[in-house]
Amino acid sequence: MNKTVKMFIAAASAASLLCLTPLSSFAAPAASAKPTSSATPASSAKPTSSAKPSASAKPTPFPTATVKPTPLPTKTPEPPGRVLADGFVETNRLNPIYVFLEYNSVPLANHPIFVNGNFIIAPVDEVCGMLGLKCFYNTESGSVRVRLDDPCKTPPRDVLFNVGSSTANVMGENKEMPGPAVNVDGVIYVPLRPLAEAFGSNVEFSKEDGHYNVNLSQPALKAQIIEADNAAQSRVSGISSQTDYLIYVSKPEYLVRVYLRNNGGWELIKKFDCAIGAPDRPTVEGEFTYYQWENMWDYGTYYVGPVLRFYYGYALHSTLLNKNGGDYDNRTGVQISHGCVRLRKDDIEWLSYYIPLKTKVFIS
Repeated sequence: MNKTVKMFIAAASAASLLCLTPLSSFAAPAASAKPTSSATPASSAKPTSSAKPSASAKPTPFPTATVKPTPLPTKTPEPPGRVLADGFVETNRLNPIYVFLEYNSVPLANHPIFVNGNFIIAPVDEVCGMLGLKCFYNTESGSVRVRLDDPCKTPPRDVLFNVGSSTANVMGENKEMPGPAVNVDGVIYVPLRPLAEAFGSNVEFSKEDGHYNVNLSQPALKAQIIEADNAAQSRVSGISSQTDYLIYVSKPEYLVRVYLRNNGGWELIKKFDCAIGAPDRPTVEGEFTYYQWENMWDYGTYYVGPVLRFYYGYALHSTLLNKNGGDYDNRTGVQISHGCVRLRKDDIEWLSYYIPLKTKVFIS
């Protein structure tokens, strides 16, 4: 047998052996075969609820930019405020207070302070500067006096605050404030609204987003005083006096004005508060002459004096005084007398000292 035949027979034998080997001994399971419970499912099989999705499943996405983060607290806790006085604590510290004068912003070196959440205190000297008021400190008594610039007025138009006290003297009358005047780091703060309103300044308060606005108007009292003084000047311009002085009693104002002759006219030099006759015994009106001085009129339990008579039983004299010289009834600005014009003790003493007899007394 030649070499070619032998090779053919060997190849045929090998092929027959290959055909006799079962396919199951090396072939993978058919695609339709169902896996056993312990087998890993095929890629086409549906995973159980506890199984992880296959590589073909869509992964869970990261949060996108449209997902809102957990919001911060709506209100930042307010830090504890300073205790300014017994029962009075600084509040609303996160909301600044801006001050305006006639709707124009006025920056303050020392910021106003909210107290107990219901009223505002402000540095008194800076408020005075805004409103054209004068401020006087008394370090010994711990007080501050705010005064309208009206140099002829006696007593002056002012408000007196005492540090630590909630009572202030407003134009001669004690009044309760919403809180005390306090010393904050060497700066005197006083309740803002009562101070401004005492001099005729309107106070407007508003709450904006995150802050407060306080608008003050110019003190109306100052304009009113100027207007009243100008009107009085017109009324006395044609009145003569035998001396260099003229006294004008304005009943509607409860005010006594004193003029000094100057270059042929009358110059206002003093203004005093007064009381006048009761409605059933009114003070007379017209032009009179101061003709008699008396030391006092004694009424037993009290007296008045000195007395400057200008028409029969009518006179300018003091308010009612105790026998020791103290006040028995020192009211002014009211209709209370028997027809005379009452002035405070110091004021009538000034008139008694400076005003000569025969001075004209004009009353309207």
